[in-house]
Amino acid sequence: FSKAWQLMFWALFDQADMENFGKTHPRYKITSETGKFLFAIYLIFAVVVGINMLIAMMNNSFEYVAEDKRCLNWKMSRTAMWLEFTDKADFWLPPPYNILHYLIYFVMHIK
Repeated sequence: FSKAWQLMFWALFDQADMENFGKTHPRYKITSETGKFLFAIYLIFAVVVGINMLIAMMNNSFEYVAEDKRCLNWKMSRTAMWLEFTDKADFWLPPPYNILHYLIYFVMHIK
């Protein structure tokens, strides 16, 4: 039974000894063909699972890069907004305190 596990393991890496599949007694023809069929199903299933894992890893990498790009865009937008805020002469105080600025500006223009 351990030889079967070894054969399945090494078959994933294309290192299986496939010569033993051709040597069967005519009495066990159905069992031999069933074993070949199940072995083929196993290999197909292993390849499909491997491809799905690769797709999942690529998707994860793509999401990581996209999230990093969104974070970078957000940082750039925030910096641009701060630069615009600090460059304007009208807004030299943050919003709760800029009322004082407008009151002083209003009083100076009334005179």
